[in-house]
Amino acid sequence: MANVETDVFYFKDDVGKNLYRKKTYYTLCIEQDVLADNKDEADQKFLDGGGIAHSKITKDITDANEGVETFMVDANYTESDDTKFIGKVKYDTDTYNQTLDEAIERYFELGWTDGLPVVPPTQDKVLEFVENLGGDPDFVECKVPPRWGGLSRGVLAVNMIMAGCKAEYAPVVRAAMLALTDSKFNLNGVQATTHVAAPLLIVNGPIAAEIGMNGGANAFGSGNRANATIGRAIRLILLNVGGGRAPDLDKCTLGNPAKYTYCICENEQNSPFAPYHVEKGFSSKASTVFTIAAEAPHSVTDHQCNDPEGILDTICSAMSNIASNTSVLSGHCTLALGLEHARTIAKYGWSRQDIKNYLWMHSGNKFSAHSRDHRYG
Repeated sequence: MANVETDVFYFKDDVGKNLYRKKTYYTLCIEQDVLADNKDEADQKFLDGGGIAHSKITKDITDANEGVETFMVDANYTESDDTKFIGKVKYDTDTYNQTLDEAIERYFELGWTDGLPVVPPTQDKVLEFVENLGGDPDFVECKVPPRWGGLSRGVLAVNMIMAGCKAEYAPVVRAAMLALTDSKFNLNGVQATTHVAAPLLIVNGPIAAEIGMNGGANAFGSGNRANATIGRAIRLILLNVGGGRAPDLDKCTLGNPAKYTYCICENEQNSPFAPYHVEKGFSSKASTVFTIAAEAPHSVTDHQCNDPEGILDTICSAMSNIASNTSVLSGHCTLALGLEHARTIAKYGWSRQDIKNYLWMHSGNKFSAHSRDHRYG
């Protein structure tokens, strides 16, 4: 019996249940020449000559490696000139030995990716991630629309591993999913809308620095593992557990690159303002996740104004766009201030609340702009 040292990663999508398994497959080949009148006699002679009964093979290997459940047994015979059955009897186990590359390609075939290669999860890795979530892999944290699949800690771990996360990111991903599945967020609508919105995550508190997140240069761009993989894990969960995959349940017309990953942290260390979560009543020592369904970032350029009103008027003009979903259907807007503009505004003694009040009072459009002065009735 030959032990084939190949790990095979099997990812079963069953509405969020049993999303991972790991199997080490064994190949067993026993060959022996026999001469017999028929197949049954050949089988018996094979066993009498020292062959191993299939039932014993199955029991022995299953006991040694729990999870290997089925075997393929193949007995090949050739008929001789004198009508005797002569040949080699071969008992062979399932020889489906996947390499890592084959497992990755298999995930593509089964639709378990976001369009990019994923990291196949191993049982040891899953257990490590589950431990960071508090143990109990079957504990269901939430249900994810629109398919309402149960997000157990084991399933959460699998999707994080596939996204390329580290285990220490687990509390952030879990907090984000609990926020997203709160009824007030309306994730069912976000997942199924024709609009381009994607969940944006903004992390505050000590954990952002502890796991190495980026809230500075190119925060919305590439290059930071925590930002990229936390956001990607959220998307994989929305796809694999929530079922938000186009064109079936995700009805988005054109999509948005942020539907790969959309996660940053606030640059608390360099910001002239109190952290966002502190202004919301949380301790500065607490770590929080803010979520909002957002379009892709829209750049606001102003190299001229050097006072709060001038800078914020420029921002208001960008917010007051009759083509935006917020302008047509109402909603919220998230402003990420660059440090230069933030420091200029703070120099005049303005607080975050002052900024929000100004934007609220000076942004928006007249109804005549939307109606085109009633041109269309």
